[in-house]
Amino acid sequence: MADPAPVALSVTFDKPEGPPGEAHVKLYLADKLLADVGAALVAEAVVPVPGEVALPVDASVKQHGKTASEMRMPSYYVSMDCQASTVTYASGPVFNVSPGGSAQLVVKRK
Repeated sequence: MADPAPVALSVTFDKPEGPPGEAHVKLYLADKLLADVGAALVAEAVVPVPGEVALPVDASVKQHGKTASEMRMPSYYVSMDCQASTVTYASGPVFNVSPGGSAQLVVKRK
């Protein structure tokens, strides 16, 4: 099976004034029906802020033994490692991200 198209992620500041930053972002896969099971890491990247990145979607990644195509309610989301980043969330993680789609993560300076 071929991998789906990557997720195009743009990372922007809530307020434009100030120095640039760096965001350590992660793309996760989770089955919405398995709320108590940890999500599976699909991709991660370090993104200059403001900046953009294409997060690859690996179709072979499994959560609790199932790939996205085998799940009843697969869902992708983007989060950030705030400790490793020079920025933090302005509005939280980005949920319901689609492979081949785009998403925007809004951050603020620490």
